[in-house]
Amino acid sequence: IQVDRTMDAYLGLGLLHGLFAPIPGKLRDHLNVASKFGYQALKTSIQAGEYRIRVEITTRKLARFNDAGVLAPGFEFRKTNFQALMRSLLEGESAFDAESLRLASASIQVYTPRGQMRTLPEGSSALDFAFDIHEELGLRALRARINGHTRLLKARLMDGDQVAIEAVEAGAPPTALPKWLEWAVTPKARNAIRRYLRSRVKEGA
Repeated sequence: IQVDRTMDAYLGLGLLHGLFAPIPGKLRDHLNVASKFGYQALKTSIQAGEYRIRVEITTRKLARFNDAGVLAPGFEFRKTNFQALMRSLLEGESAFDAESLRLASASIQVYTPRGQMRTLPEGSSALDFAFDIHEELGLRALRARINGHTRLLKARLMDGDQVAIEAVEAGAPPTALPKWLEWAVTPKARNAIRRYLRSRVKEGA
């Protein structure tokens, strides 16, 4: 799939995952940071009925580069990608480092409605996503919309999900409850919930 802008690619990915079930662990984001071979695209796999379909989404400009390399007409070499690659080499990082691969396999990539990517541990809930965005959003969260569907905060996220959080209005008291500790898996979320619950206990003492 070829689109005009980078943002359109992320929006298209969210729409695609809303229409078809994404296959966990198959999403690869090489759109903003190229693969080690210079390829730039979003790659995902979806379940369409009995068929598994691999989909690649990129811009028309990057598609020319993916086909022709640095000799593609009008291609602008991205200095930031080159600098990141050089830093990686100088620091002795390896694309095949076993620990890096282990960590990568244990994480998922999810997206905000505007296409911003967030990386979370596998098994994270919508509540973890809320706290990853901002602690105040997490503490005031009410429910989530995952791929356009209303879900509870305890709903587990899948690789490639698009997530939005609905929260109480500013100025309203936080909605955090002790049972949230059963829903959250990330240290950031759990620590924030504990701090809030402890503060409530002290206020009531």
